[in-house]
Amino acid sequence: MREFVERILLFAIAGLSVIVAAMHIFGLLEWVHDLIPTITLLLLGMVALYVATENGPRLKIIEAAVQRGVEVIELTDPADLLNYYRSRIARAKKTVDDLTWGEYIGTSSDKEERALNLYVEEIARVTARDGSIRVREVMTFPNLKRLEKAEAFLQKDLPRYYLRYYDVAAGSIPPLMQFFVIDSEEVILGFYEFPEKERYLAVKHPQIVSLFQDYYEKIWSDALKLKEPNYDGTLALQAIRHQLTSVG
Repeated sequence: MREFVERILLFAIAGLSVIVAAMHIFGLLEWVHDLIPTITLLLLGMVALYVATENGPRLKIIEAAVQRGVEVIELTDPADLLNYYRSRIARAKKTVDDLTWGEYIGTSSDKEERALNLYVEEIARVTARDGSIRVREVMTFPNLKRLEKAEAFLQKDLPRYYLRYYDVAAGSIPPLMQFFVIDSEEVILGFYEFPEKERYLAVKHPQIVSLFQDYYEKIWSDALKLKEPNYDGTLALQAIRHQLTSVG
């Protein structure tokens, strides 16, 4: 019944508009000439009132869909990415999932080195005993530099930091992309080739982030433990170091 009334109202407004316009064109309503702007506004107002009152819930759905659009921030270089990532770690509410695998490219400037050190310090700060969030990280170890990062974390008292790894032989690692998921709300992408060819993005969109979060969960579940509650990965790290130093 409600839909029937709505259609009658819309047809009445449309019909009145056509009749007034036609009669004006053929000179049948000369007296209404000066009232055309007022009549037009009246009809538009009636349509707007109908839309606002009858389609309020639909408008809210549309507004929510627009608000859920893809939000993308393009980061300019490795230092910019690391600084942004560090700021997001500092503002995280619950979780950070860090995928540090693939080739180790290293830093190419003092600016990048500072950004890397500050990011590592921020992870240590938020995962300390009085920290506020849980950080999970998955690594591969193509060289000693990345291994040293893992060793440093294991030597500290960081109960909210969890670490796993994949035993992939150096030289056999494909160009894997690193990414970081913040609170299951944002994914930060980058580090897969040499810096001059890479692009770095921070993306917010429920479906896109959910895809990366699901992918991370699979990566995490299949990885080998290094640092978790009631698990000591010291011997595993020693074996990895021996493997790296004995190559060649």
